[in-house]
Amino acid sequence: MMKENKNNIATVRFTDTEKKALQKIIDDGKAKTYAGAIQYLVLQHIILGK
Repeated sequence: MMKENKNNIATVRFTDTEKKALQKIIDDGKAKTYAGAIQYLVLQHIILGK
């Protein structure tokens, strides 16, 4: 599988509750940054089809 370039950018505002959820993903070692945590969630959505 070829690696896709990350050419698209989004600016996101989120609530304190959403920030805590993203922080948990970071604390669990699944991502290093908030952007990485959001990418993780998008990929989970793609993989799991939810």
